[in-house]
Amino acid sequence: MTTSVYARALGDRFGMLHPELRRWFDSTTSVSGHGVFSEVGPRHRWLRPAFAAASRIGLLFAEQGRDVPFDVTMSPAGGNTVATRRVLHFATGSRVISDTTRVARGRLIDAHARGRLKVEMTPDVVDGALIVVSARARFMLGRCPCPVPSPRVQLRHAWDETREVHTIDVSVRVPVLGEVFGYRGHFVGPHA
Repeated sequence: MTTSVYARALGDRFGMLHPELRRWFDSTTSVSGHGVFSEVGPRHRWLRPAFAAASRIGLLFAEQGRDVPFDVTMSPAGGNTVATRRVLHFATGSRVISDTTRVARGRLIDAHARGRLKVEMTPDVVDGALIVVSARARFMLGRCPCPVPSPRVQLRHAWDETREVHTIDVSVRVPVLGEVFGYRGHFVGPHA
């Protein structure tokens, strides 16, 4: 029997997820959804040039928006890995946030920026929602992992019983500045 990356990372806690989240995260085939981010992007205008530079290596982006439609697909990416691709449809064009996730020692390892940035994440379940918090990050210089100061990344993925939608809230925070990037909204799915 094949077990999903998230089921392996959470172990017995996986059963504490809301049934709709278990349905999404337990899939070992491709699933997709579509929704709207009520807000997305950098939180400070003066940081936009830094995010524009980071977008060249596939790490976040500089656009800001409200009520931005998006599509999300989560697919097996070989062996022990799942790939997630989010396509955000801004009025000026589409932006993509992609990462791959695998499990190591009960933690999720997210690879961003085409595999150059690896962020170790600690998953948990609170009131049926998946909570994932960054623990440490490494930037790959060739095959050499170099520790880097890591912003605090927190993801909350829950189920809204009233609207019958997945809700997502991602926040990237750094000391002194607080939240520097984030996105929050909802989507419907999975669609196989």
